[in-house]
Amino acid sequence: STPVKASKIGFVPLFYERFYVYLSPDQPLFDQDSIDLKAINMDKLWYLHEGNCFQNQVNTVCEIRDIRQSELPFQYASNSIESLKRIVESEGGMTFIPELATSQIAAEYENMVKPIAQPTPTREISAAYLRTTGLKRTAKALIELLSSCIPARMQQKPTTPSIDTR
Repeated sequence: STPVKASKIGFVPLFYERFYVYLSPDQPLFDQDSIDLKAINMDKLWYLHEGNCFQNQVNTVCEIRDIRQSELPFQYASNSIESLKRIVESEGGMTFIPELATSQIAAEYENMVKPIAQPTPTREISAAYLRTTGLKRTAKALIELLSSCIPARMQQKPTTPSIDTR
């Protein structure tokens, strides 16, 4: 996930993916067509492990400055978005998921995926390469192959800035 500050690394943006809220039917916001971030009850949020770039982006989106484990009503450390989805399905609550994580959701859970109200947060996903070696023919071919598999809509740079990875 980019942008990232790395002097010896170059980046080629591949696509831009939206953020979604994945929430259980027991949540008050479940019947909403889109979710206003200001309405989210952080006590019901299942959260990724500190240091994960998606977690850092969720912090930015939700304006969470410095969440501490001791302030949470639970402690769950995971770097797996799939695990968080399973927890929401079985235990309730909600989590944030990136757009690509919505593509393999079973039909019975599709109604748990809710778009975020405008402006929709997005993140940039890029291929990285060493600037000293440049993009070799093989790397360019790989980028072309990846790009051919990504929906055209996701390749369009959004009008709002991508979320900082920090």
